[in-house]
Amino acid sequence: MIDPLFFKYEPLASKEPALTETLQRVVRAAGQDIPPERMFWMGAGEKVTFLNASVEGFGASKRIVIWDTTIKKMATPQIVWVVGHEVGHYVLGHIPKLLGFGAVVLLALFYLAYRSINRLLARWGPAWGVRGLDDWASLPALLLLLTVFLFDVGGAAALALGVLGVLALVAAALVAMLHPLGRPVGIALGCLGLVVGLVSARSSPANGLVTMGLNGFVIYALASSGPSFAPQRTKARR
Repeated sequence: MIDPLFFKYEPLASKEPALTETLQRVVRAAGQDIPPERMFWMGAGEKVTFLNASVEGFGASKRIVIWDTTIKKMATPQIVWVVGHEVGHYVLGHIPKLLGFGAVVLLALFYLAYRSINRLLARWGPAWGVRGLDDWASLPALLLLLTVFLFDVGGAAALALGVLGVLALVAAALVAMLHPLGRPVGIALGCLGLVVGLVSARSSPANGLVTMGLNGFVIYALASSGPSFAPQRTKARR
């Protein structure tokens, strides 16, 4: 549903009829129901260079997607092996198992972040002027904790997110101390996050859209008037 917004999709049968027939035999042998009409060629070569082939969806929406880069650089037996591996996840029930496991892990991580942010604000909130979780000024610190707890990347991406994490820490500290630079630094960091989300959307649209959504919310929150940012009210008239 999201990928077609960023990549061109065409029926695989119109591009690679022989490959489509071979994949049909693999699908039938695995006891799955994915008709040729649900097998697609995806034009990824204009945006990325790496290879991919996947089986996606549930029930009637189940489909096979083969990237054009994969077709160009891999032979048919290799593509069949990759698709067979992906179909195996459905045959062995890995998808619901992973979703259930992921839900439990996320619940635990969110609970840990909730307890951590409450302890953090209980210890430092009064000194920083942050009144609680309903105060916009606590948002950068909460997002920083979630970033730390949900950190699951490697290589260059880990280095890039590590740098962003340090910047988030600086922005959170400035915002928490009500420093004049806190808000513009936080908004600038949010804009940088939007760019990161836009770039990652080219290879992973869902992750990119989530990243852009979260950073857009951070920008909105910091640009709004939360309790700690609101100017001091004049004393009521006597």
